Amino acid sequence: MTKIYSEMFLTDQWIRNNKPRGLVPDTVLVYEPIFEKHGYTTDDYLRSVEYYMHDPERFARILRNTYRLLDKESHLVQRQISERDHMEQYHQITYGPPVDSLLMTFSKDSFYIGRPVVVADSMGRFFLKPHPADTLNIPE
Repeated sequence: MTKIYSEMFLTDQWIRNNKPRGLVPDTVLVYEPIFEKHGYTTDDYLRSVEYYMHDPERFARILRNTYRLLDKESHLVQRQISERDHMEQYHQITYGPPVDSLLMTFSKDSFYIGRPVVVADSMGRFFLKPHPADTLNIPE
């Protein structure tokens, strides 16, 4: 039940953040794949909820375990994001800005410095470098 509740919570959050305005999703349709994944039907789930409502301590334990599972997954995701950000910063320092940002500087009408040229360094890495504008060949 802990895994089912954690997936239901994440599904609810996704729906809250991504639903089209004015539409209310049918929870039976949304949760059914979660139940099936764990070998339950909607009726099985409803019977389980009814059973646990009569055993509040056990139900509270399930909810605490659900919180712990979500908290653990949240920390894992935060660590992955932090590692990705660190790698992006390292890549920026090592290889320079992404090609898209370089192309933006070359495409501005008010600041033409020439067409970018692809060059390779001794390690075989490729870079875009500005080619000095030819004073005789400035685009119109």
